[in-house]
Amino acid sequence: MAWLWLSLLILAVVACVISKKNIFVTVLPGLVISCVMDFFGAWEVFQIIVTVVSLAVCLIVYKVFVDGRSSFSRNSFSLDDLVGERCVVVERVDSFAGCGLVKVGNKFWSARGTLEDDTFEAGESLIVVAIEGVKLICKRV
Repeated sequence: MAWLWLSLLILAVVACVISKKNIFVTVLPGLVISCVMDFFGAWEVFQIIVTVVSLAVCLIVYKVFVDGRSSFSRNSFSLDDLVGERCVVVERVDSFAGCGLVKVGNKFWSARGTLEDDTFEAGESLIVVAIEGVKLICKRV
């Protein structure tokens, strides 16, 4: 049984190197526990049960603490989140000319009005009503 656990350990290492994923940390503890149990002569069915349970626990811990934390550190942001937000004109917005800059939160966006002849001066407060490409479509509050 020791050869099985060692070969699975080697296979897991190779798979992790090929896939470049950190999933190896979920497999390693279970396989190490299995090798230790085999060394001390534990019953084979018991080894398999403990291995499966330890793999499941390690996978859950990995998903909750590692994957969960990394998703919080990512900037989960969608452009649709901007619709309905207030913005301030930083550079004159001229819809006909297709130029202008607004600030939403701490980010700057190009913008235009809802109508082709809309113009907004610097300092005006607007609300984002839509997004077309990378331009915010705004109107007065």
